[in-house]
Amino acid sequence: MIPRARTAAVAGDVDLFALAEDRPAVEMLPGFWRRTLVWGDELCLVQFRMRKGAQLPDHHHPHEQVGFVLEGDVTMTVAGEEHRTPRGCCYFPYSGQVHGAEVLDDSVVVDAFSPLREDYLPGYDGPADAAYSGEPCPGAGKGRPNSLGRDQAKAEQEAAGVERLQLLSGDRIRMSLLQLAEGAELAETRVIKEMATYVMSGEIRWTMAGETRTLGPDSAALARAGQPVAATSVTPTELICVEALSQPA
Repeated sequence: MIPRARTAAVAGDVDLFALAEDRPAVEMLPGFWRRTLVWGDELCLVQFRMRKGAQLPDHHHPHEQVGFVLEGDVTMTVAGEEHRTPRGCCYFPYSGQVHGAEVLDDSVVVDAFSPLREDYLPGYDGPADAAYSGEPCPGAGKGRPNSLGRDQAKAEQEAAGVERLQLLSGDRIRMSLLQLAEGAELAETRVIKEMATYVMSGEIRWTMAGETRTLGPDSAALARAGQPVAATSVTPTELICVEALSQPA
């Protein structure tokens, strides 16, 4: 069971679009700054900025966590195994896996968590260690990779001018990277589960729930289950896509 506490910001009253610099930065550990970008009922998308030499102590939580290194170089230790994850690498600590990190160079990463990390939301008033309940699960993710470089990812042609790189997937969330040529279109589709996106480079015109926004680098969006979504790239664009795979308990 994942603890829940009251938060001032609940899923129904937050902006579905966000620019990272507009979100407050929280120094959660020496050398680690967190910005929670968008969140819903099933997942949240978080940007971390980390200073060279910073250390993330080993810990575990029941949430699945998938991340992508946008800048810098990080060594992730997952279940006792080290994974060098420089720029362009994806990592995935599964539910209950003990993991930590050493920051080898100034770095920026974007992570998604499912179920929702309520302790990362604005206005959270529960205990600081609420997310770290339960026992570690040494067998979690057995047979699944904990890291993957984008050059190792399987590429699929999704539409004209649109290529999807399949990164890492768990039981609750999966991450992919979309590459769009200028003018490429993502035809309108209705989101089955929640989906969060983060623009790495370029500009994309995003239409969701009847609202259209042009998003640039370091912008995020959240589509709720059942919402129609469509997009057109204004310039060549790369964006990270995280999809929820199961309904929350």
